Amino acid sequence: MTEARDLQVLTDPIGVFSCMGCGVKLDLTGRAAFSTVRCPACRVEMQVPARMGGFILAELLGAGGMGSAYRARDESLNRDAAIKIMRKSFGDDPKFVETFRREAQTAAKLNHPNVVQIYSFGEFKGQPFIVMELVTGGSLDRLIATGEPLDQALVMRIGMEITSALQSGYQMQLVHGDIKPENILLDEKGAGKLVDFGIAQLAGVGGDSKEVWGTPYYVAPEKVRRQRTDCRADIYSLGGTLFHALAGKPPFDGPDATAVVKARFLHPAPPLRELRPDIDPEIEAIVARMLQVEPSMRYPTYESLLGDMRRFLERAGPSAPSGKKVMILKKRGPGATGTVPPTLPATVNTAPVTSAPVAGSAPPRQPGKFIITKKTVMAPNISRTTGALAGAAGGMPTGPHAAVAVPAARTGMSKAVIVLLALLGVLLLGGLLAGVWILAKRGGGEKPVPPVTTNAAQSVQAAAAAATRQITDCLQQMQATSNLLSSTETARQLCEVANRAVTEVLGPEQHDIMIPLYTPAVIKPTFLPVPAPPVVAAVNPAAGTNAASTNAAAPEMALPPVAPPAAPAVDPVREETLKEPVLVKVRDMYRARYRMEDIAAEATALLDEITAVNAVAATTPPGTLSQYAMAFAEKIQSLTAGAKADESSRKLANIRHDLTTVSNLVAVIRKRLDKEAAAARVAADLEKQKQDAEKRESERQEKIKAEIAGITAKETEINDLLHKHAYSDARRQLRTAYSVLTEEESRKAYAVATQRVARLEGLRDFMMEHVPGYQHPDGWKVESADKNGVVVRKGNTTTEVSWADIGDVRMVLFMRHYLMDEEVSRSLRLREHVRALINAAMYCRRFLPDRKGAQDFADKMLERAVSQLPDAKAEIDLLLPGAGIKADPEKPADKPADPAAPK
Repeated sequence: MTEARDLQVLTDPIGVFSCMGCGVKLDLTGRAAFSTVRCPACRVEMQVPARMGGFILAELLGAGGMGSAYRARDESLNRDAAIKIMRKSFGDDPKFVETFRREAQTAAKLNHPNVVQIYSFGEFKGQPFIVMELVTGGSLDRLIATGEPLDQALVMRIGMEITSALQSGYQMQLVHGDIKPENILLDEKGAGKLVDFGIAQLAGVGGDSKEVWGTPYYVAPEKVRRQRTDCRADIYSLGGTLFHALAGKPPFDGPDATAVVKARFLHPAPPLRELRPDIDPEIEAIVARMLQVEPSMRYPTYESLLGDMRRFLERAGPSAPSGKKVMILKKRGPGATGTVPPTLPATVNTAPVTSAPVAGSAPPRQPGKFIITKKTVMAPNISRTTGALAGAAGGMPTGPHAAVAVPAARTGMSKAVIVLLALLGVLLLGGLLAGVWILAKRGGGEKPVPPVTTNAAQSVQAAAAAATRQITDCLQQMQATSNLLSSTETARQLCEVANRAVTEVLGPEQHDIMIPLYTPAVIKPTFLPVPAPPVVAAVNPAAGTNAASTNAAAPEMALPPVAPPAAPAVDPVREETLKEPVLVKVRDMYRARYRMEDIAAEATALLDEITAVNAVAATTPPGTLSQYAMAFAEKIQSLTAGAKADESSRKLANIRHDLTTVSNLVAVIRKRLDKEAAAARVAADLEKQKQDAEKRESERQEKIKAEIAGITAKETEINDLLHKHAYSDARRQLRTAYSVLTEEESRKAYAVATQRVARLEGLRDFMMEHVPGYQHPDGWKVESADKNGVVVRKGNTTTEVSWADIGDVRMVLFMRHYLMDEEVSRSLRLREHVRALINAAMYCRRFLPDRKGAQDFADKMLERAVSQLPDAKAEIDLLLPGAGIKADPEKPADKPADPAAPK
């Protein structure tokens, strides 16, 4: 049993372990767990693993106040996992162990994509431990370690994921208790994962009850006060974590932990905009509310916090499009009324724009209306004569934003004119009677005017007065048709509102598409041409002029023209080609309006005709006036209370209903466009991230190339030292290149360079062991050999020759004798023979590159090595890249030497 260094974690030792670099079995007896060990063969450094029951602890991931976390291999399930081992001091407390077991079992039931999954729980040598999912993407702590603020959207997205994880745990009565950047891990896709759920808060269970466990930068105030905590404590800690990630520094700081904790009670956290001027105001408000000292001032639930976070993440652009507000009424109940001023100034002050509602937030409650951002203000349904709201569907909001300029209404003959005409008729009648009485007096006994003449005049005057009254009544009845005119104006404004609402979301190019072709109806006069008053002589009742006779020669009178409403000359589209239903709906509104325009034009023409007749009523025969009045009455009935009035009213009601439909469709389109814009932004962000990643990878590859080039240059520098067999000096010189290496690939290249040095040294050691006893045909013999060189005897003379002085020719001679001679090499073990062949080939390739014979000899040695042991091909490719040796499975390999044969 060993104790991992300074971690107070008990493990079992591992006696033998295979090197991760070359696979050589290493004897780790007596080595402390997680200490550094160097492979004697390939010189690769690694940590000494340890065993804990059925797990191999391969690497220390981190340590804290409660214990240590390790990367481990579950031998029973053959999978990687993370293991958190509690200190033995916690395991000695039965209360802690029982609570730990209960909380671990509860947390293991929590299945959420943003929570690190707990696999199992156990004890080893009195130490409680949990086995959990291994997350390999790092942690939020590493992201903010540089001190630079992170991307706002990234931080809020991670914050929303962690909030969702906390919400899921809180539904199972789990409070985390220690939210901090170290406990927020990131998977390979960058998604946030919360670790230690339900476990972190147990730190104080087995210790002194007066202790407060937590991280000073992020601990909630109520936890420091030892008050009861709930989800709002985790919301506070998460707020501190998000603040740190956004600002690059924690919300509170101080010279020690006590000062950091006290700071939150002395003053609030600084505004984020002071530390990061580009911070979004919505994010600043969210984090500020999360960091309120009093829990009652924070978000009461995770749902409310998630709603604000989603509102920021789903919001289209930095703010809603600038513009002005359009108010559109839905149908109200009976009695809903309102008034507006009859005129509107040329410049209208509009209310500020409000942001559109976002998914996850409650829509504003505004009964009977909904708001669409627009650049102009229109108010539907304004009475043409009184300025009051009109129409069957109810009124509109009042105020300066609902007012529009309304033209003056057309009116008939005023009551004062009618009274004046009546007085003139009475005076004329009185004058005639007075004239008859005077003539009778002056006649001196002559007979008076016969009564029949007086009755005829009275009858003529009565008929004229009755006919005039009929025309006057027609004129008064036509006042009721002013509703047709005001309704038409309302319909026009509602169509414009709908058109502008659609162009706001679909673009101004849709404006003309929504206006169909309009051909105004042809309005024919109802009556025959009306004679005009005499040009020279006027009617003079006092002179006894007969009105009927003076009108006979009067010229005809021209009628005022009727101006049709403006409309496109050619319909710009075919409706079956329109992809948006809202465009067709607006075109339907325009067609209904055009029909109302026709009815209103007919009413206007009739009103003009009646007004013209009324103007000449005093000089028009009573019979003609009565004829006109009968013709007018039939049309007035249709326009005021008949079919056409009903049709106009239905058309206006349909337009109002269609406007509601258009408004709903516009809201749907806006939401769709917002989603498309958000998706486009996400795609752009992903593309940018991809490009950034590719750029970083390209820069990393360039860096790797530069570092490997440095290693290659260093190998060239030590070539002479290796040729002189000064391996210690060469290794020391090569080691200077390691300090500048930062990438894993270049470190692997360094390990290969180090292994080449070791293999050349191994060739010398092989020769040192086998060359004693070598007899050369020239008469000299090798007596002995050591690290310094060999002792050669020729005759009675012995000579000490260093390895550097032996020379390449004698080295090749030794290689050929001991490695390629069948009889001599038979005594070698298989792997020893193959290893020596590769080392000798490396010697020839490195020190004799210009000698073709030596290169051919190296190829033969490599081919023999592969033929004896095909697995050696991978080793050759690593040490001698580009050697071009291929394993030939069809070629029978040389019979391997007996591994048990003596050397």
